[in-house]
Amino acid sequence: MPRSHSSPLAWYDGDEVPRAGVASTQALARRQRLYRAWVWASVVLAPFAFLVALVSATRSGAPPAILTSPLGQAAASVALSAWLKSHPAPLPGAHVVDWAGASVVGQAPGPAGWQAVDEHFVLVGMSGTLWMATVEVAFAAGAMPGVVAGPYVVPLATSQSVATSGPWPGLQAGTVPTLVSAAIAGWARAYCSGNPAELRLAVGDNDPAHVYQPLGGVVAEAVAVPWYAQLPRSSDAVAQVDLHVRWAGQRVMPAQPMVMDLLIARASGLAPLVVSWGPPGSGPSLRAYQPQ
Repeated sequence: MPRSHSSPLAWYDGDEVPRAGVASTQALARRQRLYRAWVWASVVLAPFAFLVALVSATRSGAPPAILTSPLGQAAASVALSAWLKSHPAPLPGAHVVDWAGASVVGQAPGPAGWQAVDEHFVLVGMSGTLWMATVEVAFAAGAMPGVVAGPYVVPLATSQSVATSGPWPGLQAGTVPTLVSAAIAGWARAYCSGNPAELRLAVGDNDPAHVYQPLGGVVAEAVAVPWYAQLPRSSDAVAQVDLHVRWAGQRVMPAQPMVMDLLIARASGLAPLVVSWGPPGSGPSLRAYQPQ
């Protein structure tokens, strides 16, 4: 049964007569459909737009990132070695000690485009002089890298060194207490004893799951402590030691020591103990009884 306009529910009906200042519900519905279509089109078409842009960039001849290619490094290294071994020797006694990275120096666009990369190497001479050697290598899609030019060699400035107050930034070096020196000497003897039980006893570790592997076939001839620092807000300290050892069969103490960082627990007390050790600079990050 049709409702009369006088019915209380008549206000639910759509607009029958346009009124000033009030938007038409049909126009609003059309606008909402347009917004929804625009949003869905953006979501669906965005990946395709990205793909088209990627294909366009590829067709423009932009080469891939190949700075870390071991083939380029190898090609440059072979060329540099051959140059160093040539006669007469361009740098008598010099040899490569490390690869120092690579950098793009240019590229040629187009389907047959190629990229030029400088491969850098550190050399050391007979007198200890450091050199930087650079070899230019070319890369192209589907081809092996080839050496373009080089090497270019320049000496590295070594007259200045970094001024430091110790091997641990932020920690102030101090004087080694007498009891700490005794604890370090006892640890050094146990570390060179070849006896895991003796090393565990010197460390004071009660956890049977921890395994300690001391050096075997050596004798601790001397141990020096060039650096020592108290850890902030702690009774522990760190020390860097020069451990001189004599291996079985050696009659003289070696001139160059092994360098290690030690963590000393209760360093300010009456019974300090070396509870962990690691490579130089690791002292502040060491934790007691951590796996070695």
